[in-house]
Amino acid sequence: MTEKWQLFKGLNGSKDNTVPIIKSFKNKYPDHILPIYLEKNCGTTYSRNLALKKAKGKYIIIMDSDVEIYQRETIRRLLDTFHDKKIGLVVPKPDGIFAKNEDQAPKLIGPMLIKHIGV
Repeated sequence: MTEKWQLFKGLNGSKDNTVPIIKSFKNKYPDHILPIYLEKNCGTTYSRNLALKKAKGKYIIIMDSDVEIYQRETIRRLLDTFHDKKIGLVVPKPDGIFAKNEDQAPKLIGPMLIKHIGV
């Protein structure tokens, strides 16, 4: 993607190799990678809310550490779907592979979206 984009990475008191990895990407993409360094683990909601306050984009994609994109065109397909004026939220189909409660994830997401946003 060559368009404008921002990537916020919340580092919640990370003790592993994440900080040097993020710094190397920040050096490679200084205008796009925006780390949020926190001294202690404040949880994903806290760092996500900080990122949302700083985000300047028209579209926001939230990805947690257990989310992987396998196909290069995935984000483009999500954005193309979102251009329909009747759609207010787009999510990829959950497969439950990495979820500890894999039986609950599809049950929670599907009916809730249909009920609350009228998909």
